[in-house]
Amino acid sequence: MCGICGVLGEGDKKTLKRMMDAISHRGPDSSGIYIDKNIFLGHRRLSIIDLKTGNQPMHNEDETVWLIFNGEIYNYIELRKKLEKQGHRFQTKSDSETIIHLYEEYGNSFVKKLRGMFAFALIDKKRKKLLLVRDRVGIKPLYYTWQNNNLVFASEIKSIFQYPGIEAEIRKASMNEFLMFGYVSGHNTLFRGIKKLPQGSILVLENGRKTIKRYWELGSEIIKERESYFIENLKKKLRESIKLHMISDVPVGLLLSGGIDSSYILSIMKGFTDKPVKTFSVGFDVKGYDELEYARFVSDYFETDHNEIIIGPEHDILPKIAWHIEEPPTDPALLPVYKVSELVRKKRIKVVLTGDGADEQFAGYNIHKIMYANRLYYKYTPGFAAKILKMLPAKFRTIRGIRFATLSKDPLKTFYNYMNNFNEREKDRLYNANTKAFNIPEINRILTNLNETNIASKLMKLDFERLLPNYFLMKTDKMTMACSIEARVPYLDHVLAEFNAKIPGRLQLKNFKEKYVLKKAAGSMLPKKIITRPKHGFDVPIKEWFEKGMIDIAEGLLTETETKKLGMFNQKYIEKLLKLENMKKTRQLWNLMMFQIWHKSFIELGCKRKPYKLNELM
Repeated sequence: MCGICGVLGEGDKKTLKRMMDAISHRGPDSSGIYIDKNIFLGHRRLSIIDLKTGNQPMHNEDETVWLIFNGEIYNYIELRKKLEKQGHRFQTKSDSETIIHLYEEYGNSFVKKLRGMFAFALIDKKRKKLLLVRDRVGIKPLYYTWQNNNLVFASEIKSIFQYPGIEAEIRKASMNEFLMFGYVSGHNTLFRGIKKLPQGSILVLENGRKTIKRYWELGSEIIKERESYFIENLKKKLRESIKLHMISDVPVGLLLSGGIDSSYILSIMKGFTDKPVKTFSVGFDVKGYDELEYARFVSDYFETDHNEIIIGPEHDILPKIAWHIEEPPTDPALLPVYKVSELVRKKRIKVVLTGDGADEQFAGYNIHKIMYANRLYYKYTPGFAAKILKMLPAKFRTIRGIRFATLSKDPLKTFYNYMNNFNEREKDRLYNANTKAFNIPEINRILTNLNETNIASKLMKLDFERLLPNYFLMKTDKMTMACSIEARVPYLDHVLAEFNAKIPGRLQLKNFKEKYVLKKAAGSMLPKKIITRPKHGFDVPIKEWFEKGMIDIAEGLLTETETKKLGMFNQKYIEKLLKLENMKKTRQLWNLMMFQIWHKSFIELGCKRKPYKLNELM
């Protein structure tokens, strides 16, 4: 795990070092540079595999191909053996060097042979070609921009801002999507001119011509097999993925929530090590939110070396969270992920596995049930619809007066109404710009021709295209890397994901039970208490935290004077949110408060190489 940055065009060593310093947290163990005419490559390393000889930038035998790499290639041993038989000679034991020789052997198509998480830049000096590549799911970030025909790229946006003449400006055209979902999808970011390479994509710059192509997309072909076929194959493929994800020259731990996702990973990890697995959990100072009781139970059951931390509002680190996540931090879970990552680092662990990606693949969210119910409700009789509603969580059972009232013959409308952070009426009150939102082509394209068989796989594909690479995976990557920790996500192995996408929706949501197939697979490995426990999302007690004093932070940041500087928001709506009797809107208030912290840090004051303190922003 590392941080990379570079320039193709005009540059200098001083600028390159500033770019590297801005992402030093991604690689505190060593650094390296390569400069040749108009090529500037910088690398910060967190040593995980081949601790002695794996430093970068890395090159081939005649120094015509150069690489800077962030991530892990889990099948590198298998690839290396094949390449050596084909005559390639390796100078290191690093997984990174495999990429260079694969490129020499197979050209641009080599990326399809990689199994892992990665973002890298490869320079072919003979062909005058640059490749920027991002892994299939988007686990690792990679950003770029053009400045006077100079290509500037990096693992994090703040590194790009160290290049002369590149200033942080808001891209107002992305505000609608940001308000709706809390992130910006596709190529764009909330910074004008700063692009991200989409997941599963390769950018090729050759002889001055740029092309960007997708080399992987999640399929949606459903297959007809018995239930036992899917369960047994899921067991095999997840076991294989976890074994690969445990490849490391340093100890590997686990972020343990106490839910089925991470507990199932732990049950398999235990079979691959003779030592107790180091597990890490986070709880809150408000009862009813965390899962520490279950995490402790699972830890005792599998005899782990367990570590935990209990956190409160943590006001002072909010600017640090915004600085590391780089786009406005709308997910309150950023805070506990950052704090548990600090704990991991204090315990001298560099690598942790996480349960990210299971909800998206095994119908673990309420939206999956709601969309499934929506389809059945309009297909069958009202009597059958009443039975469907009884299977849903209690808060979704009635048809009137709550968000489930958004059921519509148009499934797209149901989806948009449920997933919005700010609905259309609220945005009209808050945001003084065009707020037409029910027309995002990517969502519309995927959620067509829905039926009981394909609905789970289509929602899974939508999550792989939007939610995971732009929201959850950036939270995991940037909060762990802020503490110089590598997070690995075995549920998001692309081989496993391709198999899971073939499971019919009727089976994924059998009897409206979330994660039906995963629970069946895990049944022989986990205690019944974990398999049968109700789902508990990673909720953060922001309502209680606002009532305990965080409201003062919000009021100080969202004054009329401050919001006028933004020139976008209606102060009357914000003042309504700030009243404690409207604390049911705390998620909206959190979003606006953190947006203001982000805006002040990056747009108003300019991005420094270190985060501002809270008192500097108020």
